[in-house]
Amino acid sequence: VVNMSFGDGVDSPMLRDAVLFAASMNVVLIASAGNAGTTSRQYPAGYDNVIAVGSTNEEDRRSPFSSTGSLVALCAPGEKITTTAVNSRYRTVNGTSFSAPYVAAAAAMLIEQSPTITSAEIRGTLQERSLDLGDRGWDIFYGAGRIQVDAALRSAGRSSFGISWPKNEMEIDARTTPSLAIIGSVLVAPFDSFAVEIGNGIEPTAWAYINSSNLATTTDTLAQLNVATRSSGLYTLRLKVYCKDGRTLDDRKRITIVNGEPLTILHADIIQAWTTDRRSPVVSIRSSRPTSLTLNIMTENELKYTDVRRFVRSHSVTLPDTIVAQTQYQVLATCMADNGSTVDTTLTIAGTREGAPTIRGWNNIASEQWSGYVLNDVRDMYGDGAPTIVMNDLSSGTFGSTFTMQYRNGVWTRRDSLTSSWIPRGISDANGNGLLEVLMHVVGRAVLFEQSKVGGSPFARIIYADSSGKQNGAGVADINGDGREELLLLSDSGCTAITFRNGAFERLGIAVNSSQPSFGNSNNRVDEISVGAGDFDGDGKMDVAFADTDGDLIISEWDGSGFVNRFILETSGGGGSGFVATGDVDANGRPDVAFGVPDSTQPDAQHEYGRNVWTYRLIRSTSNDSYETMWKDHFSGVRYGIGYRSGVGLGNLNRRAGDEIVICVYPRMYVFGYDAATQRIATQWYVPDVVCPRFLMYDFNNNGINELGYGTTSTGLGIMTGFRFSEMDTATHHPAPTSLRGHYSNTDTIALDWMPVPNTINYIVYSSVNNGPFRKLDSTTSTALTTAVPSGASSIRYEVVAYPTDTTIRESQRSNVASFVIGSIVSPVGIDRDTVSPDELSRGLQIEVLYNGDVSVEHLEPTRYRLVDELTGNFIYASSAVAGTQKNVLLTFASFSQPAQLILTVMPVTDTRERLTLPVNFEITIQSGPSSTPDFALASLVARSATSLRVRYTTNVDASALIAQNYTLSPIGSIVSCSRVDGSSVDLQLDPTSPLTARGITYALTARNILGDPSGVITKGAGNTATFIVTADDVREAYVYPHPVRISRDQEITFAGLTKDATVEVLDGSMRSLIVLTSTEGNGGVRWDLRTTLGAKVSPGLYFYRVRDTINEGEDVLKKLFIER
Repeated sequence: VVNMSFGDGVDSPMLRDAVLFAASMNVVLIASAGNAGTTSRQYPAGYDNVIAVGSTNEEDRRSPFSSTGSLVALCAPGEKITTTAVNSRYRTVNGTSFSAPYVAAAAAMLIEQSPTITSAEIRGTLQERSLDLGDRGWDIFYGAGRIQVDAALRSAGRSSFGISWPKNEMEIDARTTPSLAIIGSVLVAPFDSFAVEIGNGIEPTAWAYINSSNLATTTDTLAQLNVATRSSGLYTLRLKVYCKDGRTLDDRKRITIVNGEPLTILHADIIQAWTTDRRSPVVSIRSSRPTSLTLNIMTENELKYTDVRRFVRSHSVTLPDTIVAQTQYQVLATCMADNGSTVDTTLTIAGTREGAPTIRGWNNIASEQWSGYVLNDVRDMYGDGAPTIVMNDLSSGTFGSTFTMQYRNGVWTRRDSLTSSWIPRGISDANGNGLLEVLMHVVGRAVLFEQSKVGGSPFARIIYADSSGKQNGAGVADINGDGREELLLLSDSGCTAITFRNGAFERLGIAVNSSQPSFGNSNNRVDEISVGAGDFDGDGKMDVAFADTDGDLIISEWDGSGFVNRFILETSGGGGSGFVATGDVDANGRPDVAFGVPDSTQPDAQHEYGRNVWTYRLIRSTSNDSYETMWKDHFSGVRYGIGYRSGVGLGNLNRRAGDEIVICVYPRMYVFGYDAATQRIATQWYVPDVVCPRFLMYDFNNNGINELGYGTTSTGLGIMTGFRFSEMDTATHHPAPTSLRGHYSNTDTIALDWMPVPNTINYIVYSSVNNGPFRKLDSTTSTALTTAVPSGASSIRYEVVAYPTDTTIRESQRSNVASFVIGSIVSPVGIDRDTVSPDELSRGLQIEVLYNGDVSVEHLEPTRYRLVDELTGNFIYASSAVAGTQKNVLLTFASFSQPAQLILTVMPVTDTRERLTLPVNFEITIQSGPSSTPDFALASLVARSATSLRVRYTTNVDASALIAQNYTLSPIGSIVSCSRVDGSSVDLQLDPTSPLTARGITYALTARNILGDPSGVITKGAGNTATFIVTADDVREAYVYPHPVRISRDQEITFAGLTKDATVEVLDGSMRSLIVLTSTEGNGGVRWDLRTTLGAKVSPGLYFYRVRDTINEGEDVLKKLFIER
């Protein structure tokens, strides 16, 4: 059983194939339906074979956040769920992520009870035995209903139903498939009939009939859909199963019909983006329909890379930074739809020759064990000469307490603190009384704390608080020029300035966000709380800069009476925080605005994401109220996640004029600076494993150079684990080569390359064998070198030094190190099986390749694996290649013709040392011989009288169907004789001493050891048991058992002899109503736990019960009820 409490709106090929493989191994897959609160696509919940679970609350109502729609299978509790928390505590949580584990646990219990139960039977049984909520039967809010584990475990028979073809989200071409066979099975224990219908769109409101039947079926054609008469578009197929107890169960599949429309590429572009200490091309393609995307990348007329992505309209692929183009990249992008239609385009982009320094040019000053969300405003807050910061503790991975920290003699000491969580946003003296204040923020709040005396705690008292739930404290700045700071508060509407006037805080004005909201929204939203202020255009008036979540930047100017928007930059970002900071980068005496926003963090109208890229810009003024973008750069592979893992800051770090730009795009940090000679922004540093929403830039060691303080983490951890202080080396050096890389060009040759250094005459390459000293290896005037692997080496390292053309300048420091571990060449050594069945080939083969060493899982190209018909030479490539571990790869192939003998060709891939593996062929034998005996099932069951049943099978049966001992009737009754009606139908006679009556129970008939004619055997799973109910014709048949009732013996009693739609009202001796009981199972009875509506246990005495048929009009029946002690 696999529980997947995660999800995304985008269909991932890797995840899809992993789910497909797990399902083929009979793994039960459960996923959270999502917390969108509306109908949405969600994966893995939306995949076939996955049970999508919604959320209910303690009142058995749907949670408002729980996603709805056709793919919700059932619900489970998902509100106020108790779970563990840090520091040995407990907390309550909400979400469908907490509903799914209930279903996973129920599935595990069913497997423990019946180890042979299939995943489809677990799904069907849990749905059939769930508590029906909402509208009668299956609905889009609750699915089949709320899980009832006890009922599922007590189930007399297993259930399984669903559409197996077409697959969900499949595309159907009307030209090649004018008629579509809808294949599935209906093996529900209380089966009565089924219908297949079709509706328009993702969530139809009207349905068109296709076919129906009152016979259950094993895997077979349920209906034929005339595709040719349908217009193009999205449709939903519905299999509706009607049960004998009156409820319904649905299984739905979404399909897209295309009818002659050409496949087109709507958008295609290619950009360069920082991925590590190098930039890499990012290719973005949008097709008119969901497609697979194949990329063939050429550099200098050599094929370097192939990649395949699929199942979406919006494709975004970042090329590995090991692909180096001296001049340009040429990318051939080919899109292929499900129907085989293709369209392609060619993109080109110049190769980048810029790298970011990684280890040279910076000195590590100190590494601290604390971690926090810091405010980059260092003050002598206590008047004792010690630099002091305000920060929020992030050591737990989330916001903690807020406190001050002082630095003295190399030691950080915690001073004053608040137990509550606040994020510091600015230090001020807004009321001009000489006492320092700290503006704090949490979501929807802004609070100003103040000292009670000079040198005292900055948290002594609160002098201003906005508790509207809409304003967020963002920063402080003197907007109106009165010598006191205003408080700057951000909201969805804009930026509000609060001033102190006439002894009180009041609103000075608001800079309105007048940009267009993102798609699907009527208003703008703010998420990242950052603001910048300054006289950006040098006209003596203060400006403020802020952003919103759809990538818009607003610069608004205070003109003395109000804010006037002077510049609005609207970008196509969607749903991501806009980061803003200000500083004088180009040293022209005016602040510039740094602005960063992710391209796409929210799915678009087709529930797909765009490219995973952040774009940062530096905006500067060209003249009064005029602005331009002086620098723009991109960052790929950013992990969005929690907003406070990324950030931006500006400050001086090298003692020269102009501020540096520091950007954390988790999990990486970059430092950029302005080069006055070239008049461009250049990289100055790259650091991996950084988590930092805000930085410290201050000269703590008093050497005249500001240190850079930033949060650090461990690879893959995702939370800040420490705080490091580094300092730029300001001595004059010839620049060191950056971004040294190496890869195996073949099994015994290593190709090195690095980024060029201007004004360099040549480069010296040094090597270290087996961790020995570095020695000169070679000299070159280019930025690449190919060298042989030394014989007998177990490891080798390389460094490069640049020698300047100006001989009066010394050579550079050494570059970063490129390291290689030398070992035996990795090779494929086997496959998980060498014999496969024809069914596997036609269905789509999945097979596992085993290696004797670690292969690189960063990019497993499916085209490196192919199935070959040994006789004809015809072959197909794998549709996906998914790493199980670093030593095994799971391959998925599409349906293939059935040759007599197959060969799996495994071509070289790279191992974790970037060395090519050996090519190997594996022979695969196609299994021959007769197929296994097919199972059949009960097709229908009808109670013909109180002592007679008629059963029909899905196939003809032999004389074994006439043996009474092959049938079991439960919980009461038995079969005494059988007689044949026809080839597939048998009449069963019951013991007349135990007739079928309305007892308030569900009867179950199980057939075993029945053989088909001429072949086949009755299934041992879903389909061998049919349940049915018996109800009374008239409420006058009502009775109660056991009776008289004894409180000391009976925990509950049953009112029986009821009609299908009867209610029972229990009355006391004075004819006052105690409780009204309604049967939810429609089985001729209803149970009562001897408690009133208020939950009180009844006392011994004389009671009455009134029985009423809510559908058929007639007189109520009143009867006595005796309850004894």
